[in-house]
Amino acid sequence: MITFEETHEHQVHREGWAGSIALETALELLPQGPTVVLLRNDCAPALAVLEKGSSRSPVLQGASVDVHTRCQKAGWSPLFLHVQGKRLIEEGVDDGSRTEAKRVWGPKCGERLRGFIAEFCSRVGLWVTIDYFASTCNALVPRFASWAREPYSEAADAFSMRSWESSVCPTCGCRHKETGFFFPPAGLEDRVVERARSDGARGVFLVPTRHRAGYWMTLRRAALEWTFLPEEVCVFENTERELGAHTLFLVEFEGAGDSDEPCGAAGVRRAGVRPRNEVEEHELQELNLALRGFEQREMVTT
Repeated sequence: MITFEETHEHQVHREGWAGSIALETALELLPQGPTVVLLRNDCAPALAVLEKGSSRSPVLQGASVDVHTRCQKAGWSPLFLHVQGKRLIEEGVDDGSRTEAKRVWGPKCGERLRGFIAEFCSRVGLWVTIDYFASTCNALVPRFASWAREPYSEAADAFSMRSWESSVCPTCGCRHKETGFFFPPAGLEDRVVERARSDGARGVFLVPTRHRAGYWMTLRRAALEWTFLPEEVCVFENTERELGAHTLFLVEFEGAGDSDEPCGAAGVRRAGVRPRNEVEEHELQELNLALRGFEQREMVTT
């Protein structure tokens, strides 16, 4: 699903760059050092190009160079294994990724709406540090929380996070006040606003314009700044249904008051915290067993 944010022309390009993304995720979760890394895929052309490179496709050549560069720096030796798509679906890998991708895909703010939000934030003198309801495909800023497990996300499900009010910056070590972007999934507006109010969060809220809705009235009473967005401005991508007019609110609920304003690194993407699922754990155990058997055979041979 992460490769959906790229404008690759062909599926084989996405399959090739998926190898690089998988390695980036592995580097976050596993120690570096002498290790054999197995890259499995049901796309034989992508695997062949990742292993040997391509003189015809600059896109796939770039993916191959990226994969081998990452492995070389980490001290890893890559192996490329083709498996049938049916096997991946049976394991819940390929079908699971497609299902999750459909669930997190859109709606996304179009370029005009993003520009309007950026102008609004600039006018009030704040900048968004984290997008609490997003995916790699549609995040407004580099830091985000996602519904599904994604390597680039800081949390799977924003409601599981300790606080929406502040976080400890890994760069300077201080606790910074967050300025969140809240574009709630349909039907969760009341729950999101209530959690933000409870945490004492500060943020920019993009919500449907419904004057009698509880969430809208709560935001209106607490707003430092707000503006109506007519339908012609609210151009959303990745959605087949009309979402209608929205309102943009800047709200700062009363928080603990013991956090500092963000430093320059507050919006820089942080290391992902995506846990391995059951299928990945099982695959890792099988791979470790296979590698130990391979090493033992090599020792006997030598």
